[in-house]
Amino acid sequence: MLAESTIAAISSVSSQRQALVRAALSRTSHQELSQIDASIVGDDVLLRGQLSSFYLKQVAQEVVRQTGVAKRVRNQIVVHPR
Repeated sequence: MLAESTIAAISSVSSQRQALVRAALSRTSHQELSQIDASIVGDDVLLRGQLSSFYLKQVAQEVVRQTGVAKRVRNQIVVHPR
């Protein structure tokens, strides 16, 4: 059983990783990316939400990949063209 301090430390690291991913998505010139939900699941980042193009879906994935906070990016973004 993990000690409470260990669980708190893991949670804190996960929160920091999530904040880095969200900040990276918000810093792009594509405002739509700031609306994407990014969750940390183990060593992965899970992206969910809707974007207007496949291009933006790929941009979101690459932005997250370049942060280096995850071993894998699971991109579940749905494309709904406007």
